[in-house]
Amino acid sequence: MSKFSKGDKVKNTITNEIGYIIEIHPPRRGRQLYKVKYDDREADENSDKLLPNVDLTDPFERVKENYFDHYSEYLKGNTAFKIQSSNNSTISSLKASRTLFRPYQFKPLLKYLNSDNKRLLIADEVGLGKTIEAGHIMLELKARGEFQSTEGTGECLAPM
Repeated sequence: MSKFSKGDKVKNTITNEIGYIIEIHPPRRGRQLYKVKYDDREADENSDKLLPNVDLTDPFERVKENYFDHYSEYLKGNTAFKIQSSNNSTISSLKASRTLFRPYQFKPLLKYLNSDNKRLLIADEVGLGKTIEAGHIMLELKARGEFQSTEGTGECLAPM
C-alpha cells in the first residue's frame, strides 16, 4: 500500500522543495517510487525522501492528515485532541489514577461537572468511596487546567 495518493502535497526531505504526486509507480524490491511535480521540474522520488506537506509539530494537523510515525504518536495526538475539546460530557482524567472505580462513584463527578455553581456535597454511607469521589473531581479539574493548589496551606482552589 502506498504512503501517498495522486494529488497529495509533499515535501522533499533532502531539498525542502514542495511538490505534489502526479504518478505512483508500482513497488519494486520493497521500495515505493512516486513521480513528483515541483515548480520547475518533475522527478521520481523514493517514499523515504518524502513527507506530507503539513505542520508535523501540530498533533491536530497530523491527526487530520492521518500521519503517524507509530502508535504512540497516534495516542499523543488523540489525547491532545480530547483535552482541547473536552466538555462536560467528556471525562479527561478517567485513567489518570490506579484506583479501581465503581460505577456509582462517577455520579458525583458528573453532577459536579453539570452543576451551574460548581459546588457539591458528597454524603453517603460509610465505606462507599467519598474520598475517591472527591479525588476524582480534583483529578478532572487538574486535567482541564481548572485546579489550583495553594502550596503549603492545604487549601485547594477550584473555579466558582
